[in-house]
Amino acid sequence: GCGSDVIGKPLKDVCEINRNGTGEGIEELAWKVIQDGKRQELALNTVLIPCGAPVQQVAGSISPLLNEGNDVNGAVIMIRDISREWRQQTFLRISINALQAYSWYYDVEQDVLRMGEGFWEDESLKEGLNTIDKLIDHIHPDDRDELRSCLEKIKSHDLREFVGVFRVDYHRTGRYRWLESRGIVETVEMSNGRKVMYVYGMGIDISRYKETEEKMALAMRKAEESDRLKSAFVANISHEIRTPLNAIVGFSSLLTSTENAAEKELYNSLIGHNNKLLLNLINDVIDLSKIESGYLELRPDWVNLTELLDESVAEYVHQVPSGVELLTNYPAHDSLVELDKLRIKQILSNFLSNALKNTTTGHVEVFYEVDHQSVRIGVKDTGRGIPQNMLEKIFERFEKLDSFAQGAGLGLSICKLIVEKMNGRVLVDSQLGIGTTFVIELPCRSMLVE
Repeated sequence: GCGSDVIGKPLKDVCEINRNGTGEGIEELAWKVIQDGKRQELALNTVLIPCGAPVQQVAGSISPLLNEGNDVNGAVIMIRDISREWRQQTFLRISINALQAYSWYYDVEQDVLRMGEGFWEDESLKEGLNTIDKLIDHIHPDDRDELRSCLEKIKSHDLREFVGVFRVDYHRTGRYRWLESRGIVETVEMSNGRKVMYVYGMGIDISRYKETEEKMALAMRKAEESDRLKSAFVANISHEIRTPLNAIVGFSSLLTSTENAAEKELYNSLIGHNNKLLLNLINDVIDLSKIESGYLELRPDWVNLTELLDESVAEYVHQVPSGVELLTNYPAHDSLVELDKLRIKQILSNFLSNALKNTTTGHVEVFYEVDHQSVRIGVKDTGRGIPQNMLEKIFERFEKLDSFAQGAGLGLSICKLIVEKMNGRVLVDSQLGIGTTFVIELPCRSMLVE
């Protein structure tokens, strides 16, 4: 209906293609056909511009027009509207790229496998995957049986569509990627009645989704473990609080009902002791809460390490059991270190308390060593020691070697968390019947005291 608008117009106003590397357009191709007398196929990106209507994608060819003497006196342009197919191919290409997918085709009877558009590996590998067995050779051993089972069902006509998930390592590097392969089985009946099966499919790289799935599963396990730990924490802490609290209430009641001075002194001593236990427990819970919520603040400052350790040792002089010596072993020259004074005292106090509880003969020794970039602070005892299978467990919450010993079993756990917060580590060495040594290694600046 627009012939009058087309006739007599320059060819480039009616039909155009993107210029190729030599700058040829539709007119140049037509003249080339007339001059050479040879047919030319139009590129797939040829567009038709008919009478101002929407642009159409077309395919076709330009052929020489011959007269009766076989001389070329013109050209015939044959075109076909492929706009719909072109859009579908474009959308498919976008989808393939977005999904990190590729197409594939399998001839079941001939055992011929072909990787199609979107296959991200090199051409040599593409050609090397031309049979099912060659593909299976690249699949994780644990996933091969599923693919073989799927193939058997296809051959026995028991499967029309399928979805398979497996791990593949095309370059044999040991790093597998997760692939989801979807396929449709097509059966073609030949003229002689023989049925031939073809499988058309798409492979999608789902590694990122699997990683997300694993992260979600890990987060779920952590949440479940956290919930379990919270329940255990409440159960344990309620017991640990109740014990000294009952003692305080009970002895306070007895204190008001006796006039005996010796008994009053004993009750006051027991009340004071349990007050201290309760206060220590509350402080441990507060510290644990701060550490887990990320609110534990470190305030490093320059401190004389010898004086700091002596202060901690002095606090335990009156708690040393009979038959045990409390010793110190320091370098010849005092050192200044840049550390959080209160946290170091907290850690050392915990080590000392545990050492004195578990040592009945021999000695407990506090020592330290300093170099230019770090410091080692430790407590060594000649106590009963720790079984080898418990050396890791003692840093877990509420873990105690002696379930009847005083304390909630939070001290070492908190010490380890504090040391890790300070970018250090806790070391422990122990032998049953010989003794135990706890050491913390902390990175810090240091200098000798002048």
